[in-house]
Amino acid sequence: MYTDIELIEGLKSRDETIIKFFYTNNKVKAFSLLLKYGVRESECLSIYNDSVISLIENLKRGKFKEQSKLSTYLLSIAKFKCFKEFKRQKKTNLVLNEEIKNIDIQDDPYDFEDLDSSRIEKATNALQKVDETCRNILVSFYYEGVKLAKLAKDLGYSQDFIRVKKGRCLKKLKNLIAI
Repeated sequence: MYTDIELIEGLKSRDETIIKFFYTNNKVKAFSLLLKYGVRESECLSIYNDSVISLIENLKRGKFKEQSKLSTYLLSIAKFKCFKEFKRQKKTNLVLNEEIKNIDIQDDPYDFEDLDSSRIEKATNALQKVDETCRNILVSFYYEGVKLAKLAKDLGYSQDFIRVKKGRCLKKLKNLIAI
C-alpha cells in the first residue's frame, strides 16, 4: 500500500510498479462510476485510460492541488471525460443533462514518450499501415495536440467529417495493434 504522496511522486516519475498499482486499484471504482452515468462497457476502458494519462500529465504540470485523495481526483477526471463525450455525442440523459450543458473541457495532447518500447513499436508499425490521411489526423491530434477545428481547416474538411474520420482511423489503428 502506498500513501498519496508516494503515489504522486511515483506517477510523476512514471514508475511502472506504481502506475500498475494505481491503475489496477482504481479501475473497478472508475468503471462503476462510468457505468452509473450510462457509459457503454465498451467505452469505459478508453475513458479510463485517457483519465489515467490525463492525471499523470496533470501531476507533472502541477495541476493537482492535493485538496482531495488522488483516487477521487482520478474519478473526477473520468467523470468530466464522460460528460465531454456525452456533450460531443449530444446525448440527452435526463440525469446528466443539466450538468453536461455547462462543461467545457479542452483536449489534452498526449505524451507517449515513456510507454514501454514494445507498445511503442507496435503502435509505430500499425501507424505505418494506415493510410496517409489517417496517419496525419492521428499524429496531429494525439501527439501534436492540434484541435479538430484546426485540422478540419488545414485539411479542407468539415469538423464533423474530421471527428468521424479520426474515430474510424483510431479504430483501424487499435485493430492493427491488436493483431
